[in-house]
Amino acid sequence: MRFFSVRFAALAATVSLCFFSGSDPYFVGAVHAAEQGLGSTNAGSSGLGSGASGRGLGLAGSATDRVSSEEVTPTDNRAVDLTVGIGNATRKDGEAKDPSGSGSGSSLGKTDEIFGSGETVGDDSDRAGKEDAEPAPAARAAIATAATVTDTSASVQDNAPGKPSIPEITGNGFFTQKIAVDVPDFRGLEPKLTLSYSSARKTRLGGLYQGWAGYAWGMDGLDVIERATPGYGVPAYDTGDIYLLNGEELVACTTGMVAGSCLAGGTHVTEVENFKRVVFDSAANSWTVTDRDGTRSVFKSVMELTGSTPAADSTDYKLQHDGRYLLAQVIDTNNNTVSYAYTCPQSPVCYPSKVTYGGGASINFYYEIRPDWQIMANGLSLSTTRYRLITIGVSAGGSLRSAYKMTYDQAPISNVSRLTKVEQFGKGSTITSGVVTGANVRTIRQMTYDNATMTYKSVLSGGRSGEVVDLNSDGRDEAIQSFGASSLRVISFDDEGNIAFNKLTTRTDDGSATLPSSERTIQIGRFVSGRPYRDIAIAEQRYKVGTTSDGEQVILGHSRSKGVWAIQPDFSAVFSACAEPYTSVCDALAYPWYLREERPGELSPHRQRTVLDHDGDGSDTVLDVKAEVLGTADVFGNGRQGAILDGGRLRWFAGSAWHEAKRDVPCGSNLRTREDVVNNCVFGDVNGDGLTDVLSSFTNGKNARIWLATGRGFVSSSPSIKLDWYPFLRDLDNDGRMEVLIKGDKNDPYYWNEGDKVEDRYNTMLAWSFRADAAGGRLVNEPSFSLYGNRYSGDFNGDGLPDFVASAGAKWISQSGSGNPNLLRSVTLQTGGVVSVDYTPSTRWTNTFMPQVLH
Repeated sequence: MRFFSVRFAALAATVSLCFFSGSDPYFVGAVHAAEQGLGSTNAGSSGLGSGASGRGLGLAGSATDRVSSEEVTPTDNRAVDLTVGIGNATRKDGEAKDPSGSGSGSSLGKTDEIFGSGETVGDDSDRAGKEDAEPAPAARAAIATAATVTDTSASVQDNAPGKPSIPEITGNGFFTQKIAVDVPDFRGLEPKLTLSYSSARKTRLGGLYQGWAGYAWGMDGLDVIERATPGYGVPAYDTGDIYLLNGEELVACTTGMVAGSCLAGGTHVTEVENFKRVVFDSAANSWTVTDRDGTRSVFKSVMELTGSTPAADSTDYKLQHDGRYLLAQVIDTNNNTVSYAYTCPQSPVCYPSKVTYGGGASINFYYEIRPDWQIMANGLSLSTTRYRLITIGVSAGGSLRSAYKMTYDQAPISNVSRLTKVEQFGKGSTITSGVVTGANVRTIRQMTYDNATMTYKSVLSGGRSGEVVDLNSDGRDEAIQSFGASSLRVISFDDEGNIAFNKLTTRTDDGSATLPSSERTIQIGRFVSGRPYRDIAIAEQRYKVGTTSDGEQVILGHSRSKGVWAIQPDFSAVFSACAEPYTSVCDALAYPWYLREERPGELSPHRQRTVLDHDGDGSDTVLDVKAEVLGTADVFGNGRQGAILDGGRLRWFAGSAWHEAKRDVPCGSNLRTREDVVNNCVFGDVNGDGLTDVLSSFTNGKNARIWLATGRGFVSSSPSIKLDWYPFLRDLDNDGRMEVLIKGDKNDPYYWNEGDKVEDRYNTMLAWSFRADAAGGRLVNEPSFSLYGNRYSGDFNGDGLPDFVASAGAKWISQSGSGNPNLLRSVTLQTGGVVSVDYTPSTRWTNTFMPQVLH
């Protein structure tokens, strides 16, 4: 079964806060008002824009104050991977609109330019007739204060510092930050835009997390409806697909369904009832979500918003017409309207460019080319996010009121963009070519993150073992040794990587030990529904080889046995000789060899079986896929395993049938010897989109190349390079993307001659990461990683980072400290106070209420 360990960050309830009481009283009064959410930040509009619900849906519908806060709250984004693209809003006449207000908005020009919406604007100007965009009194006070942050000549009576915002620690273990964008009020329809961080997010994009605000940062208030396969994978573009609103499934209404939306004439209802009517208009190819007060949020396809006309049934048509729907308008019962526009330099990937509403109010977004292009599968091809947000300009009555500047750094290993600072500029500022300048500026948030240090400690805890697997789904891998039908040894580890349990279970021999030779096939999986352990199924053959008078070898004696080692809570095991509930498992097992009837005394190999959770029900099945299996693959990123077969073929299960597609990936047989020079393939998620990618190379390490999965096949995504020898994949910094590692010697780890010295199995390991930018995709050597050991590895201490075997008697155990790479560790507030956060894996606590492992 696919081990779906949700690699989230678990907060260890250790939040440190430091506040400075000696700040300038004039400054303190201003930031106190802002931190308490005063001004035009009410969250309870009747539209979809707040993003304030537990899932970030923005569908709350009640008027409550919205604050810029740092808190730990339940924000289940579902982290689906659907980078199918987003679109451009249109004018009322339906014509596509570019960021400047004219033209198609379909091109950015040169790849190194900064792009955005709106014109360069300066001070406040004539505001006659602009009442609709006038900020509320509290907002006017906040704006005025923001414009004079550096001016200490004003007389302010509030000499006491305001009460700082303190993070709330709740039960889901995620650390979150929210930075609200202050915008002019508009009768409750104004967009509720908020930069939102969650430590649960990694590289995979979807919902309100689209990647252009930096690693783990999204933008609440820009709602999206995306197509997906069941299980929140990329769409298959067939009748089995579903739709997600900000990551939550929209369930189709059926006859007799008792749900608010369905009873009110809707076509769909949100998975968690919110009493909003959701209607899909197939003729218009649009979605309308109606709030209880009659406010409508209209979603349109990328194709309509951009005005593009791809050929019917083409890949571009499916992606733009059916893949994603963006919030285009929010309209109340008095026809007051907020319009959303997008720019699409590489459709179907688009970016919000401008939000406009009554009295000349507008919010403009500006971007720059990023050094870390994000390449994600969209179900048919690959979509690339090439830009990141650098400036948000907020205007009222045609004049710039405030602007927000985003600053980033690049993470080690992965090179991902990390948001490090958000600054607010006040009145008198200007935006030129997307860059904001001005004298009145304050830092709203400043963030620091953990870096990947590649720190390891040597622990004496045993050497190379047969298999590494998490038998009890607690986030720590166990090592399995000496496994056969007569004995099984399981070794488990503690938080430091030391041996916690070393269990050897034996059973009475059935007499077949008189046959000296044995071979076996082993399948490991969660075979019994509801049982929290992975069991070990074995089909073993014993035989004795003799020689005829002619010198030919023949089988003189032969015996067979099948059974399942059922793992117990203390890691001992009970052998079941194919009794229930393991009868079907044993029936599906195949012995390594079979006796040929046409030539008695000779053995021939059986066709390989594999273990897959092919239907996503949480239980594994032993399957004969009628071909040699090179590896398992999550074809659509939805938790339903398929198989990669010899020759690069894909096979997966959908609906009630198996499907197969031939793909041009050079993968030869995994049954090889040291002399073979064939295409060797290893499998893992290289770009972090949840799908299984392929690294192919010759067995001597030459011609190594990355093939990224699309959902139905693979695309060559890097030039070939020469690696020293057999590569393998490990996620060195726990960002959801695997790095390429090699053990720098010429020995085949899959086949050792008896004459090999033990020390030959270990050597210095090196690493490469996959990166993409304007120059294309490529593998880049990571000099920070250099470790003596071999490819036998696992997460033995449960911190989410890989550990390695250092020698025959020791392991290298990762030392992550109080956090993992790229997690937000401290936040400096505009008051000067500091929030510091420590993280601890959920594996550190023994409990029954956290079913998913959090890192």
